Amino acid sequence: MTSDGSGTGLAGFLSQPFTYTDNTGKEQTRWHPISYCSKRTSKSEERYEPFLLEFAALKFCLDEFDPYIYGSPIEIETDCQALRDCLLKDKMSIHHSRWKESILAHNIIDIRHRPGIENAVADGLSHMWQNRKCQPGDGSDWSVLADWEAIRGIRNDILSVDTTPLPTNDPTLPYELADRFKDDPFFEPIVHHLLGRNAGSSISERRRAMHRAKGFTIERGKLWRLSTKAKDRVCRTECIPRSETFELALSTHRSIGHFKSLDSLKLHLHEHYFWPGLDNDCRQVILECPECKHHGPSYHNHLLQPI
Repeated sequence: MTSDGSGTGLAGFLSQPFTYTDNTGKEQTRWHPISYCSKRTSKSEERYEPFLLEFAALKFCLDEFDPYIYGSPIEIETDCQALRDCLLKDKMSIHHSRWKESILAHNIIDIRHRPGIENAVADGLSHMWQNRKCQPGDGSDWSVLADWEAIRGIRNDILSVDTTPLPTNDPTLPYELADRFKDDPFFEPIVHHLLGRNAGSSISERRRAMHRAKGFTIERGKLWRLSTKAKDRVCRTECIPRSETFELALSTHRSIGHFKSLDSLKLHLHEHYFWPGLDNDCRQVILECPECKHHGPSYHNHLLQPI
């Protein structure tokens, strides 16, 4: 796989050697192209340093050619000597570390330097966008970020294993989840990021959603918040949209009993559910509960006194 990155585009091509015997009986080896790829750099990618452009081009090509090279030994050719040093660095930014893990996860058996004068194909594909206007489909509307696999619909967290059987194989569950959290100011960006539906958002919005979605996951058609503190009593809690929080808190208040205190209600909800403003909703539920408003505190104290 040969890649090349420039200020105007990222490109590469995939080739494979074939050996044949010529008329003189001598074995010859020729490299035959298999596939090509190219995209225009986005506004943020245009500001990359040269070796980072080569880095982004390598990741772009590996992901584009993944259906061909998955599980097979591959050799990398690049015209950037600094790319090898970049892959061997220990201290890198978060995005570049994710790129490094994604690149080294492939079965790479060799990384060779190919001078730019000999890299005419990849170099021509990366410079093909010069003096051209941006148009839909040229790749300038998205960047090679750490989370771009999710936007393309690729699931890369293969180490996450869940043996719990799914209740149904209904493919409409993601759509129902998106509709359930629609217009929720806190959970809607998280759900869209986890479902890979923020492809049309700006880079800053995608980064903000990626940061906010840390600690959340989607399983069995529900959104869950994973516990990250040792003091948490449960490992995860179900997330509830804002439109359902008051009714849920009211039904929980009625189920555990009107004589329970505010702290008991909050503790019961914290062990099963999560949403921003849970404590305030618990206070409001106790104030607006019809039974509690009708009888009042004096009635409660009267029932607790001996006859």
